[in-house]
Amino acid sequence: MKQYSLSHILSQTRSSLQGRWGQSALATAIYLMLISLHDSLLTPGMSLLLDWILAGPLLFGLSLFFLRGMRGTHGKMSDLFAGFTRFHRVFFTYLLMTMYTLLWSLLLIVPGLIAVYAYSMAYFVLIDAPHLSPSEVLRESRRIMVGQKFRLFLLQFRVIVRAALLGGVWFTLLFLARYYVAPQVPQEGLFLSGGFLFLLWLIPYSMSATACFYTTIMEGADGYGQSHGEDPLDESVLEYTL
Repeated sequence: MKQYSLSHILSQTRSSLQGRWGQSALATAIYLMLISLHDSLLTPGMSLLLDWILAGPLLFGLSLFFLRGMRGTHGKMSDLFAGFTRFHRVFFTYLLMTMYTLLWSLLLIVPGLIAVYAYSMAYFVLIDAPHLSPSEVLRESRRIMVGQKFRLFLLQFRVIVRAALLGGVWFTLLFLARYYVAPQVPQEGLFLSGGFLFLLWLIPYSMSATACFYTTIMEGADGYGQSHGEDPLDESVLEYTL
């Protein structure tokens, strides 16, 4: 299986976002508002329940939007709600993924981190193989991530380092602007707004990088259901079929 360098993946990520930053930022803003707007309208218990219901479908929709962008087919705003058209599979995929990750995390931090990376491709797998059951989706995500978990960690580390550098510059400029230009502006409001705007860059960049990573590892894959090697995370003692 051909393995692309992380620099190549990040270069492809930037190319996929050229001319699409505005649309990507808008999709991200809609996503952020949908997952946070109800917090101020509902009781904490109802808000938590709604978080559980919405998280999977909305993450699926965001993954679809950026995967289509990576493949050059231009994601649409309606993609954000695609998870609700497959609600049963998407919701139970999210539920199983969360449950397995939490159970492995109870053992030690390292198994929990391995689980996070093993299941990181689950929504992309579900997009490309909608016929799979939730448990099969997670198995496929684990399979294609054999030998790839540390590479994804390194890719995300590079994204985080770049985000930290740009974020430092961005918030320094905000601080200077408030201090010298608009001292009357409340500091909390300014930095909350600045943080929101920063997320409109960070989330598209991070999601596109992950989508690009998925497409590169699938280019040389044998198709769904083929084994590439041993998986260090065996969840057979936890698994049931939906």
